[in-house]
Amino acid sequence: MSKAIRNVAFGLLGFAWPVALLLVSTPILLRGLGEEGFGVQALVINVIGYLTIFNSMQGAGTKYLSEFLAKQERENITKLLSTSLFFNLGVGIVGGLAIFLGSSLLVTRIFRVPDELVPASTLAFQLASIGFVASTISWWGTAVMAGLQRYDVVSGIAILVVTFSTLGSLLALVFGFGLVGVVVSNVVGALIGALAYGLSVKRGLPWLRWEWRFDKKMFRLLFGFGIFATIQVIFGLISVQMDRTLLGLWIGVGAVAIYTIPWGLTTRIQQLCSRALQVVFPLTSELNSQQRGDQLMRLFLRAQTLNTVLVILIGMPLLLLARDILTQWMGTEFAEQATLALELLTIAYGLYSLCIVLGGIIWGLGHPEVYTGFSIALALANLIGYVLFIPRWAVDGAAWGSMLSSLVVVPPLFWYVNRRFLHVPWRTLLTTVFGRPLLAALPVAIFLWLAKPLIVNSVVLLVMLAIACAGYLGLTIPVGVWDRDEVAFARRLLLKLKTAVVSRKLFPFQHS
Repeated sequence: MSKAIRNVAFGLLGFAWPVALLLVSTPILLRGLGEEGFGVQALVINVIGYLTIFNSMQGAGTKYLSEFLAKQERENITKLLSTSLFFNLGVGIVGGLAIFLGSSLLVTRIFRVPDELVPASTLAFQLASIGFVASTISWWGTAVMAGLQRYDVVSGIAILVVTFSTLGSLLALVFGFGLVGVVVSNVVGALIGALAYGLSVKRGLPWLRWEWRFDKKMFRLLFGFGIFATIQVIFGLISVQMDRTLLGLWIGVGAVAIYTIPWGLTTRIQQLCSRALQVVFPLTSELNSQQRGDQLMRLFLRAQTLNTVLVILIGMPLLLLARDILTQWMGTEFAEQATLALELLTIAYGLYSLCIVLGGIIWGLGHPEVYTGFSIALALANLIGYVLFIPRWAVDGAAWGSMLSSLVVVPPLFWYVNRRFLHVPWRTLLTTVFGRPLLAALPVAIFLWLAKPLIVNSVVLLVMLAIACAGYLGLTIPVGVWDRDEVAFARRLLLKLKTAVVSRKLFPFQHS
């Protein structure tokens, strides 16, 4: 099976499998840990997330690895890999120590954690510091695999890690280890991921002769490109982390638990688009270096159309059936508290997700400052919304802040990028890229709205969701969302995937 087919297959599986585990495990974890314990776990992940600011160098690593591979510059590849790994390990050690030493302060002074959870919460943060060190190695490995365009490997390792972490967390609850046991499972999962990436890099670059050295010139090259990514990540963290942080500071860990569940659902829209379209960045870089502007234009139009379809595919059921989904999944009482947040966050993350292709194009063209400016604007808009609305409306206030900021910031980004770089006629964008996918969605939206009274249990809900997704994808064909080549490719892809599954050839490390 070809590399492209493996990438698509594992990309879809890498999205679907974690979502399935999330749907199964979340109610169990919430009941087993309680709202406060679940909220503490979410805050541990949230605090670790702030340190992903240092993951910003990995985009530069992917970009330059792709270029060095194209030019067969093996010496530069060796320098790139050793320098970036040195940097990541340094970040991991310093960041891990900071989390470990600051754990007591976080639990007793910063977040509103119940007294009875203070010892376990402190230990949870200390253990998480080990997981952070391991995650920095996985950042490095992900960048290398992306540069090799082995997204099947990235997805395969993600599936391995999330499966182990989830099953380990559930077993920890069964055997009475509680919050600490759940965090230990996640830490061990992170260590497994780091080891898997190390082995994958060795297999992906068998000729590589490893040298432990830090090349200052290579670091300056990475830093020169990555500084914009760093600024983007700093402000991006405000957009995706600050809502839960402020809820933990001002309202309490229980509110974090209620908010995290709809937040976790809606961020899957962004994850699906990212996994399906992650190849846009290296492809844009390659096409731009070869000055193939016509191919770049086609790449944008087709990728952005797919981006729109994926957002509607996931976002439409979440928006229209928010209360039904939460009721059947988490219970009536929880649905009363979280339905509005799920609806608002679906709109917010749907709009954010529409920018996935734009981001890949901008980075591939070598203009990270543009997306950095977008991240700054979005972060400031989010922060203003959180400060205004969280003290007044708590969980719903955080969701309102995210939704309103997305409406303010996303449309101007499309206008600016198209005007400066792409020059696509607005009529084409509004009809081909957005209009046709929305037209295909209209009958499905009407069906879901009329079918709401029939949703009396989880089985009916799953059937309705399956019909909606299949119906929408089917309707995209007659309304002209896809061209003939794409329809033919989809048919060949389905046939090859069926053959591959039957013959059990879906193995991520298999050579083409």
